[in-house]
Amino acid sequence: MVNGWRRAVFRLGTAAGIAGPAAFTGAWIASSLRQTRQGPGGLQLSGLAAPDARDPWLMLAGFLALGGCTVAFGAALRQALRGNATGGAGPGPALIQGAGLLTVAAGLLRRDHMLLNAPGEPGASWHSNAHDAISGLVYVNLVAAQLALAWRFGRDPAWRHWRPWLLASAAATGVILIAYATDVTGPAAAILQRAAVTVPQAAVAAIATRLIWRGPGRAGSDGWRIGMPGRRQGRCAGCARSAASARADRRTSRAAPRSKESIRPAALPRWLRSQESYLALAPENARSRGHGAARRDPALRRPLRISAPIRLH
Repeated sequence: MVNGWRRAVFRLGTAAGIAGPAAFTGAWIASSLRQTRQGPGGLQLSGLAAPDARDPWLMLAGFLALGGCTVAFGAALRQALRGNATGGAGPGPALIQGAGLLTVAAGLLRRDHMLLNAPGEPGASWHSNAHDAISGLVYVNLVAAQLALAWRFGRDPAWRHWRPWLLASAAATGVILIAYATDVTGPAAAILQRAAVTVPQAAVAAIATRLIWRGPGRAGSDGWRIGMPGRRQGRCAGCARSAASARADRRTSRAAPRSKESIRPAALPRWLRSQESYLALAPENARSRGHGAARRDPALRRPLRISAPIRLH
């Protein structure tokens, strides 16, 4: 019952890794199309949730959905990466959860106006300044989380092939953010901002899809396999290592050459042990009576206890 409940929580967390980015992307596309004389890339994301925007609740809901789903996915990712022989989950899941909390705060602390350089407007309020500061932390966290996951995946055979893709995604996110920061009020700023947040969200959705499709890997939290319902769960990491060592020892023993002198009577069939023991101890009697007598005589069919190995010819 407990394992079933934990599997259900894990699946909800991994599904949140797909639902959050999808909801946020759909929110900014719909909100951008709702603005007058503005295309999908006309306004920055924070301006779409400003009080003077048209239907700001769309973008506010996108911020809250993305933040909550990101926190849930970070918990599921930590559960999937923890408890194996590669040193724990690492800082990546914690950074993802931190980005989710910061996203919720950025959505609640809205900007004052749609435009950053609104003419004739008074100075920015405290929550608008807090929104700008939190947004900067979110951008830094987007790059740091991908680098931390790439470092963690590089030590895990089940995730090692994801490392170059995460490094490329982190590099692309950093380059786009640098281009965005050079001119935050330029004509291409809104498009660069959307690209900078979409690239890491696509990486999160890809990792979540992998967890849903193939499970967390060799073992999940506390050694039980999370992604395989309806069957006996896997062993803990120490038991898995012991079983692997035992299998290696068996392969080594099978591969070692064995001579005929090393075969003892216990490894021979019972009827062969009887006749070989009789021939070894009383060869003249066996030759005189013949092998048929050895099979007919019940005393000769009883195996004899000998400690020396029998040489087979």
